[in-house]
Amino acid sequence: MKKHTVLMLAAVLAAVLMASGCGSKISKLKKKAENGNAVAQYILGVYYVEGTGVKKDPAEGVKWFEKAAGQGVAEAQYNLGLCYMMGLGVEKNPAKAAEWWQKAADQEFTYAYYNLGMCYRYGDGVKRNPAKAVKYWQKTEDDADAQYNLGRCYEYGIGVKKDPAQAEECFQKAVEQF
Repeated sequence: MKKHTVLMLAAVLAAVLMASGCGSKISKLKKKAENGNAVAQYILGVYYVEGTGVKKDPAEGVKWFEKAAGQGVAEAQYNLGLCYMMGLGVEKNPAKAAEWWQKAADQEFTYAYYNLGMCYRYGDGVKRNPAKAVKYWQKTEDDADAQYNLGRCYEYGIGVKKDPAQAEECFQKAVEQF
């Protein structure tokens, strides 16, 4: 988890530097990315997808995410999943989105758990499997959306045995997150 926090903080710091007019930082970042620095590749991917300090180019962002993801950067794997699910810089492909989220989840990147849960709940890119959705959402106690969806599953017996008390507990956890 610490590694993920460091990468996210690096991305935020870099965004602040770019917003404050540090254009030379982009060229330094790009050089590091071209030399194989996985964190730089991830950050550069974010910049291209969002248009931070560079001309917005989601396809270029996907290219950099793929390089970082190939080196095991869970944030890049997660963001590739988003790109494939939304068709951002690539052709929309829910199955590929689920594959990338699975890779991020395998590294315990918790944001991926929620999205995988949604995929399995509704059969988006994977075979519908509400019980598997429940298992992913159970791993995300600090995600209000996941806890809400988990509560609905317990409330209606979707993928789990109906349990109103457990549903209420999940709804309470969701409320506490807001």
